Amino acid sequence: MQDFTAELAALRIRLNEAFNYLRISEQLERRVALEIEMADPELWNDQDRGRRVQKDLSGVVEDLDFHSDLAQRLEDADTLAEMAAEEGDESLDGEIVDAVADLSTRLDALEVRSLFSGQYDEGDAVCHV
Repeated sequence: MQDFTAELAALRIRLNEAFNYLRISEQLERRVALEIEMADPELWNDQDRGRRVQKDLSGVVEDLDFHSDLAQRLEDADTLAEMAAEEGDESLDGEIVDAVADLSTRLDALEVRSLFSGQYDEGDAVCHV
């Protein structure tokens, strides 16, 4: 029976860091504000504003859903590791290893994605070498 405590703790730390750099608390508030704005019947009188609000809401929802999915996957892996430890069941080790690897990969992708979430990161750039 393999001990996954350290790996899962490290993933939890990374997920908590993601909570901070994604500003999840602020994003939750922003989601509510954007949903209220989307419900405004006058929103689409200005097409550009409507598209901008819709795009902003989509990005916020995507970030919140991604973080929530990671939190749920980590919770599932924690539960599975606890069950395996309590029962001394080595047959679950492979599944836990896969879950830890998947979470690590997803957190890597989230960390890279967060590097390109600034104000100007969506725009085009011309680089000469």
